[in-house]
Parts: sequence; C-alpha cells; structure tokens
Amino acid sequence: MAVLKVTDGSYSNIDAVDNLIFYIAARSEISGGWGISMESPESVVSEFRAVKRFWNKNGGRQVKHFIFSWDGRSGLDMNQMRYLAAKLTLFFQPRYQVFWGIHLDTDNPHIHIAVNTVSFTDGRMMTFGWRDWNEFCEYKDHVLRDVERQFRLRKAI
Repeated sequence: MAVLKVTDGSYSNIDAVDNLIFYIAARSEISGGWGISMESPESVVSEFRAVKRFWNKNGGRQVKHFIFSWDGRSGLDMNQMRYLAAKLTLFFQPRYQVFWGIHLDTDNPHIHIAVNTVSFTDGRMMTFGWRDWNEFCEYKDHVLRDVERQFRLRKAI
C-alpha cells in the first residue's frame, strides 16, 4: 500500500533548502525536477534561492517536503518509479520549482519531494492548507490509476 505524507518540520532555518536537497540527492538512485537545471545539488539549491531573492521572499518556510512511500516493496521497477515521481510532481510544476529523488536504501522504497515555497511565476508564498492537501491526494490517486494503466499492473500500487 502506498502512503503520501507531508513532513511537519518547519524548514524555516537558513540552511533548510541546502539540507533537504543534499539529503535527497545523496541517497537517491535517481532524481529529477521541474523548473531547475538538475546540473548538481548545488545548482538546485542556488536556483531555489535565486527565485526567493528575485521576489524578495527570503523568510519563513523555505521548502515544503513530501514523502511518497510504500509499506514494503512497491512492485515497481525503476522506470515505473521514475514515471510515478515525475507525474506526482507535475501537481506543483506550473508555479513551483520541484526536486525529487527515489530512495531504495530501506525496506520501504520512497520518493522525496522538495518544493520551493516561493512561486517562480508570481512570487506568492505557498500556502498548503487542507484544501490543497485534498487536491494533492485526489491528484495522487489519479496518478496511481494512470501508472497502473500505463504499465498494465495487475496489483494496485
């Protein structure tokens, strides 16, 4: 069974972006993103910060952290997990920079998602309330059905 959760850390410290991006990158089998160059973890951090500087939004929550996990083996191969990660993060892509990584170093494979809290399109800070969470959960369910259909999976993700 798959579980989506948002971490409850404040991520408001000055090095929150650095810490999360480097953590995700260091343990990832594969990573990707939207609105970033993906040249290196340093470039991802630099680009997240550049958006914050451009819009003069350097305070408050620096990054939003989501984790998509399985309670055991996922039954997906790496290509299928990459497809799932990219599709899940499209939810944020129209407005926010996103970096994701797939970790296979535990008994529970999982996808970490880091989202810049400042929109590169209009500089608005991300407010991720219950309505947003419900929309993301509905979107996640749609993506899971798409992945099952796309890869003709017999077992639900």
